[in-house]
Amino acid sequence: MRIGFGLALLLGGVLSFGCGLRRFAEVTETSRGARCATAICMGGEGGLEGEYAIEPLVELPVGKSFASGSSGLGRYVNNHDLTATFAAGVRFWAWYDLVSFSVYFSKPLITDSSKVRVRGSAFEYSPSQIRRPYPGVAVGLLGDLLWVGFDYDQLRNGDSESNRDMNYPRDAVVSHSVSITIGLSTVATTRGVAANANGRTKPAADGGAQPAADGGAQPAADGGAQPAADGGAQPAADGERS
Repeated sequence: MRIGFGLALLLGGVLSFGCGLRRFAEVTETSRGARCATAICMGGEGGLEGEYAIEPLVELPVGKSFASGSSGLGRYVNNHDLTATFAAGVRFWAWYDLVSFSVYFSKPLITDSSKVRVRGSAFEYSPSQIRRPYPGVAVGLLGDLLWVGFDYDQLRNGDSESNRDMNYPRDAVVSHSVSITIGLSTVATTRGVAANANGRTKPAADGGAQPAADGGAQPAADGGAQPAADGGAQPAADGERS
């Protein structure tokens, strides 16, 4: 009995997911079609395209980052409310872009004047010395509206007298942390909004009023009075007695 009940729940869940996925694919068809212009789209059924795709990634996610540990770099990341990151790589989406997976190289974009400090040193590091030497990975949800990224951050010592902490060798890693960023994919969202707006305002190919090919009033071939070639009225060909 329990096995049968569990199978029934599983079947109901699968059917509900299928109906929801179909509805999601229909709603996002316009934006997904625009992205397929620069992506390799595969699969699709029922007139829908782009069930799976691989596309180049150029993204600017904006959100909140959380760092692990209590290192100087981790404390610095956790003390910032919002961060922006430039990311470039490749993205694979599945189930009509309901979920996607990305691999990318990225650079944090921090524009404030705050400094990074580490234990055991009075030196103040510039945020420009934060590096991400290895690729990050991200999961996108709901047409890449939401971004969940995972990155390994390093704070490196400088290589000149102006940005170097004398307590560490040149270019040495003085602090590191693993961070997770939850935010919005601004580039993908902007492309989707623009594609949907363009789809709503684009006139239909044959939706405008056009003259009927043969439905309008036309003069009879031989029954009515027709103007003469030189402007005078001429009698109908067979309407009056000669």
